[in-house]
Amino acid sequence: MGAMTNAERSDMLFLLHALMTAELEDFARVITNETGKPIKEPRGEAERTLQTLLMSAIEARNLRGEVIRIEAIPSAKGKMAMTIREPLGVIGAITPFNVPLNTSMHKIGPALAGGNAVVHKPAEETPAVWSLPESLPSSAPPFKISEVPAISPMAGSRNS
Repeated sequence: MGAMTNAERSDMLFLLHALMTAELEDFARVITNETGKPIKEPRGEAERTLQTLLMSAIEARNLRGEVIRIEAIPSAKGKMAMTIREPLGVIGAITPFNVPLNTSMHKIGPALAGGNAVVHKPAEETPAVWSLPESLPSSAPPFKISEVPAISPMAGSRNS
């Protein structure tokens, strides 16, 4: 991901947005099945998820460093400093059960926009919503996202 340009990451996020838009109702139904919420709420969550993804795609093109004048001391007269934005590497995203899709995308979207890989740990109560992206067509972007499912009833407890 880090080797991709901002434009390439943005284009991939726009593609993911389009693919998820086509499956919007499926996402809402799965959230309803897992959380027990009336369908209206998951539909709203799925819509907000798309907006989060859209904003991540837009911002991917705007990530850049800047040049700063550093004339705070006399010896720095006429000198400038430069900042560069670079991917951090791997981002851990642990998300709750109550808003599983949108809360996850608030972490995953910006991380991918910045060129990072993501290790995502969804809530144990809502794992199926994250099986849907795996079922997207082969044209889906090859983002670096790994999911870490809970592997024991003790996972996350104080005794583990």
